[in-house]
Amino acid sequence: MDKIRITKDENGAVILRFEKRDDCEKYTVYFRRENGRFKFLITTEKTAVRVNAVEGLCYFRITGQTSGGRTVNIGTVDTSSLMKRTGFITMGSYNVQKIVERSPKFTADNTVRKISPLAAFFPEKIDNSDAQGESRTFEYIKENRSDYFIFDFYGTAVHGLVKTENSFLTGGIDGNEKHGEKLPNILPEDVYKPLVDIFAKEILKLYPAERIILVRTISPEFYAIGRQVRKSTPKNKLNAFLEDIENYFIKKVHPVIIDLSGRYFGDLSLTGDGKEAVFNRFYFADCEKALDEITSGEPGRVYKEQDIDSRLEQILCYYDNACARGLLTVLLDRKEPADALMFHTSREFIAENRAEIKDIIEQHYSSITDIYRYYDFGDNIEMKNAVKVIAALESNTLQNVTHGELIRLLDRQYRIKRPIANFVRATLGGALGKEVDVNEQNLRFMTRVAYELWNDGDPKAVPQKIDEYEKIHNFTLIDMWGTGVIKRALAKATTIRMNVAVSGESFVWAFDKPHSVEEKRFATADKSGAKALEQLMRTTVQRLTVSQSRWIAIDMADVIADNAKYNGEGFTVDKQYANSDLAVILGKSGQPFTLDAQKDKERILAACDKLSQFVKQKYGSNIILCKVSLNDKVRDYDGKIKPLVTDKKKFANAKALLKLCEERFAENTDCYILDNSKNYVSDENFASGGAGIARFEADFYSATAEYVDYIVQYSPVQKYFDKL
Repeated sequence: MDKIRITKDENGAVILRFEKRDDCEKYTVYFRRENGRFKFLITTEKTAVRVNAVEGLCYFRITGQTSGGRTVNIGTVDTSSLMKRTGFITMGSYNVQKIVERSPKFTADNTVRKISPLAAFFPEKIDNSDAQGESRTFEYIKENRSDYFIFDFYGTAVHGLVKTENSFLTGGIDGNEKHGEKLPNILPEDVYKPLVDIFAKEILKLYPAERIILVRTISPEFYAIGRQVRKSTPKNKLNAFLEDIENYFIKKVHPVIIDLSGRYFGDLSLTGDGKEAVFNRFYFADCEKALDEITSGEPGRVYKEQDIDSRLEQILCYYDNACARGLLTVLLDRKEPADALMFHTSREFIAENRAEIKDIIEQHYSSITDIYRYYDFGDNIEMKNAVKVIAALESNTLQNVTHGELIRLLDRQYRIKRPIANFVRATLGGALGKEVDVNEQNLRFMTRVAYELWNDGDPKAVPQKIDEYEKIHNFTLIDMWGTGVIKRALAKATTIRMNVAVSGESFVWAFDKPHSVEEKRFATADKSGAKALEQLMRTTVQRLTVSQSRWIAIDMADVIADNAKYNGEGFTVDKQYANSDLAVILGKSGQPFTLDAQKDKERILAACDKLSQFVKQKYGSNIILCKVSLNDKVRDYDGKIKPLVTDKKKFANAKALLKLCEERFAENTDCYILDNSKNYVSDENFASGGAGIARFEADFYSATAEYVDYIVQYSPVQKYFDKL
C-alpha cells in the first residue's frame, strides 16, 4: 500500500492522505518544483492535507515529528498524474470550443474546429492548394489523437456546404465558395445521409463511440444581454433539420450526447462564427459539469438534466426582466410545483429561499399542496405561508386561508398579487352581478371585503362599503386610448383609476362601420384572430360611450403601427402578426402594411376629426393628449448616448404621421398637452422590449404620471406641459 495516497476533492483540489503514526505528534509537508529543492509548506496534526498542486508544482514530501524531537520520513509523492489535462479535438460551432476551453482541466485542439463533419471525411480530395487543409482532416486527427472528439452539426446547419466537382467543402470559410456550388443550408436527406454515413464510418476508425461526444443544439428563440431578455424569430426549419441529422448520426454511432441547449438563452454580447448563436454562461457552466462526468471514468450516454444550481442562477439573473416582458414562462414551467412557487413570488423570495427551493426540486413533489403538507420548513414561517396561499390559489380554495396570511403575501409585492386580485374580482363580481374594479390601489380593501363574503358576510352590504371607500379615497376614473406610452404612465399615477383601456387599435379604423365578418376564420390557436375580430366588430367607440369616466388620456402612436386588411377593412396589428396563425389564413390579402403620411393623409385627417368630435362630446375639456416625440438616440447598457439604428425613410414617415395627427387633434379639442417626451431618449434597459423609437427612459413615465395626477386633481388653466 502507498504510504501517501493522492485524490481530488469535488473542487479539483489535491488531497494528500497518509496513515497516522502513534509515535508522531505532528507532520510537516514540503514541496518542490521540477528541478528544484524541497521547501517548507505547512506543519499540521492532520493526516489529510489539501495542497495546491498545479503543472510544474507537483512533488510533495511529508515527515513526522516524534515527542522526543526525532524526524521520521513518511514518504514522497508525485501528483503530476492528477495534473494531466484531458484533451479534446473540436469540430463544429464556436459553442463547442467554449465548452471545452471553460475548464482548466481540459485542453482544446481547435485546428479543424470550423470544418464541417460532413465535408471533413469525404474520400475524394479537391485538387486545390487552398482547400488541402480541409481535405487532410482525417490524417490530422489520426496524427494528433486526443482523449475525446467533441462536435456539433450547428456550424454546418448555419453555414452549409459547397459542392465541388468531386468533393464537399465547408460553407462560410473564406475562399471555399469559389471552388463550387453553394448548397442550401438545410440539406435534403439524399444529400446529408450519405455524408453522415461516411463521417460515422471514418470517425469510428479513430475513436470508440464512448469517446465521441455529440453536442445537440437548438438555435435559440430567446437571447440575453446583461440581465435583459430578447425574443428573436424562431428558427423552426433550421432546428428541425438539426434534429433530423443528429438523430441519424446517433442511430449510426451511439455517441455520448450533451443535450442542454434548449434550456438556455443565446448571448447577444458574444460573437460566434458568422450567424451562429453563442449561448450564455449558464449553458457553458452546465456543459462543463457534463464533461466532468463524461471524463470521470464512468460516463453515461445522454446528459440532458439541467444542473439545479446553474438553473437557479439563470432564473435569478433574468427573473425581473422576464416578468416585465411577459416571458417568465420561458424560464419557468408552471406544471412543476417548484417552478409554480417561483412564478408566483419574486426574485427576492427565490434568493432568500434558494437552499429550500433546491431541496424541493430535488425531492420531486407532485403539487404545491404536497410541498405544504410534507416539506419541513423548519422555522421558515414566511416561506410556509407563501406556499400555503399559493397552494390554495392553485386549487381554487383561496377562501380557506386567513385574512392575515393573504395580507402578508400582498405586502411582500409578490407576483401572486394579480391572481389574488382576479380571485377577489370574481368573488365580488359574482356577489354583485356586475364587474368590479380591483386594482393596485384598492386591492387590500377589496380583499378584506371578499374575505368577509367567504365567511358568510352579507352581499347586500358590499356596494355601500365600496362606495364609502371610493368617497374617502376620491379616485378619479379615467379612460385611455393609445399605446404603452400612456398606459405605463397611467399605471404609475396615484390619484386616478383606469377604467376603459383601448390599446393596440388605431383610431384610423375605429370609426368605420362594421361589415360582415366570417368569424370562423378568426378562431385561431393564438390570440391574433381574437384581436383582429374585436377591432373589426368596431365596438371601441361604444365601450367608451357607456364608460362612467369623466377623463380620457390619449397618445396617437398606434398610427405608426403596422396594419392589415380583411375584405378591405383595416385593423391594427403588432410585430408578431407576420408569424401568426391569422396571417397564414388571410394570406397575401392580409399582409401587414404601414400608413403613409402623404398617400393616406385624407383618411387619417377624417378619422382624426371623428375622434376629436367624439371625445369633445363625451369628455368635454377633460382630455389629455400625450405627444410622442420619436427617438433617434438611445442610452445603451453602459449609460452612453448613441444613435438609434432605424430605417431613415420609415422614421421620417412615422414622425410625419404623428405630427399630422397630434396637431389636428390639438386644433380640434381644448385638450391638455403633455409634450415632455422630447426631453427623453430611448433606453436599452427599457423593461418591456428594449430600445425603440416610441419607448423612453423610466423617468419619463414617472414624470408623465405626476402631470396626469396634477391635471386631474386641479383642472389647471395651463394647458401645455413640456418640462422635465
